[in-house]
This record gives sequence, structure tokens and C-alpha cells, in this order.
Amino acid sequence: MTPLAIKNIDPNLERFLFLITETEGTDRQGTPYNELYGYDNFTDFSKHPNINVTKGGLTSTAAGRYQMLKGTWDGVQAQLNLPDFSPLSQDKAAIQLIKNRGAYDAVINGDFQTAIAKTNKEWASLPGSPYGQPTYSLKRALDYINSIIINTGQYVKNNPVKTGIVIAAGAAIIVYYIWAVRRITK
Repeated sequence: MTPLAIKNIDPNLERFLFLITETEGTDRQGTPYNELYGYDNFTDFSKHPNINVTKGGLTSTAAGRYQMLKGTWDGVQAQLNLPDFSPLSQDKAAIQLIKNRGAYDAVINGDFQTAIAKTNKEWASLPGSPYGQPTYSLKRALDYINSIIINTGQYVKNNPVKTGIVIAAGAAIIVYYIWAVRRITK
């Protein structure tokens, strides 16, 4: 998971931004902030790229980590007076779009089902979106968002297999230590 550019925000807000990134599919290559619709990339962050991309019979100007359309970007950029389409500006814009949809309090309070229902017209990949493109199921989205754990300010997806391996390795070290201490003290 590529870290967010914005720092020191509420953990539930970070989780929700990661959910949008996941459902929009923009972190496949570790470069979510410069993704165009259809998984091409752009390099100029001075402005929204405004490139019409056609894939699977759909044409879109969606760009960036949160796949913002040019018209959506223009509105939120003016609302926040954002200087560019940089990663930090994209994060700030996504948070403002969450607020504009009336979902901010639900996100902060961890009511992700309500937040998804309020923002699924902003992000077409969220469950219940009316736009007809493939979406995550509500269960899959909630499972994903609940799998994100905090680890010293970095968010990592909880992997039960890796967690089990770490616990087993820790237990093996303890058993070895006890065995070694007993052997030495004999």
C-alpha cells in the first residue's frame, strides 16, 4: 500500500482513503497518484492531466489516486484553492469530496457503511454506485477497510498468515532462549 501524501489525519479517514484507492485500482504499480483511467500514467503534476482515455467502451478523464474527473477536480480545486495536482493536493481534494457528500462524520466515527453509501456517487467503484461499472461488494469493501491495521503511523493490510508466522517465530525464539538458559545453568 503506497502511503498517503497527507500526514497527521484521523486513522479512520486514512483507512477510507485507502479503500477508495483499493476500489479504484490505482495502487497496482505503487504509483497511485499518477494513474490515468485505464492504468496508463501521466508525469505532469502541475495540473489535472485532462486526458480522455477510452477503455472497454468507456471514455473518461479520471486521473490520480482517487480517479477524479476533470470537472470534479476543477470544482474542488477552486473550493480549496489548490495550486496543482500533486499527491498532497489530491489527498486534500478527496477529503473535501468526502465532506461535500456529507460523509466526513461517518468516516471519522468508523461508520464506513454509511460513508460508502454517501460517497458512492463520487467514486463509481464503491458498493452501490449507480454508474454501472464493476464495484466491490459491501462485504468485500468492509472486510478490506477492517483489515487495515495501524503500525507506527504506517498502514499495512493485515495478513493473518504473516501474522501467524511472526507469532510462531517469536514463540520459537522464546522456547530456544529457555532451553539455552536451562542448558547453561546445569
